[in-house]
Amino acid sequence: MSDKGKARFLAQSRQTKEGFISNLNNRTTLAECRGIVVPTTVVCGAETTAPDRRTTELLRDAIPRSHYQLIPRSAHMSPFTHPEEVVRIIREHLERVQHLGRS
Repeated sequence: MSDKGKARFLAQSRQTKEGFISNLNNRTTLAECRGIVVPTTVVCGAETTAPDRRTTELLRDAIPRSHYQLIPRSAHMSPFTHPEEVVRIIREHLERVQHLGRS
């Protein structure tokens, strides 16, 4: 591995470890997610890590009538790297919710 690659790996190791610990300690079950009855939009960066992307796919599949939105060319921190896109997704979600309230 190149020196640059080693430095990048080491710089991300702590954050990656903390992410795994956080996910492993989350006690929310898919059965509980299946009980969510409010309109839900699940958002994922198209270039996020495979484990994080799989988590969003599991949520998408478990939450009844959820809406799934991938943000192109973004990773896990899309609210910071793609704020305009995240705002657009939130606005669209709110419009869907508002429309449901009128139905």
